Amino acid sequence: MIAKRISFLILFGGLVFVTNLNAQSFVTPLTSITGDSRLTTVDGKEIPCNIRMAMFGPTGIASLTIKDSITGEKNRFKAEQVTKTITRKCADESDTRLNYQQI
Repeated sequence: MIAKRISFLILFGGLVFVTNLNAQSFVTPLTSITGDSRLTTVDGKEIPCNIRMAMFGPTGIASLTIKDSITGEKNRFKAEQVTKTITRKCADESDTRLNYQQI
């Protein structure tokens, strides 16, 4: 009787342990901050750009993919390489409000 109870407790404890394991954690691509922007890098360089995509992880923005407005070159930045972004979010072209976002 005691052996059955112990084996049941071990089985139950193993199931609880296994159900709480996370095998992998993926970052999610979002397009909610895409659009005309100004990106400032850690070295102080300001880049007028169009944010194409941002990857968000558990701690916030993980990386940004941009297209430089001047050269047309596509670049990818990790969050550690960027100090801030200023994004224009507008319903139409006459709205010039800017959304400042510190990374």
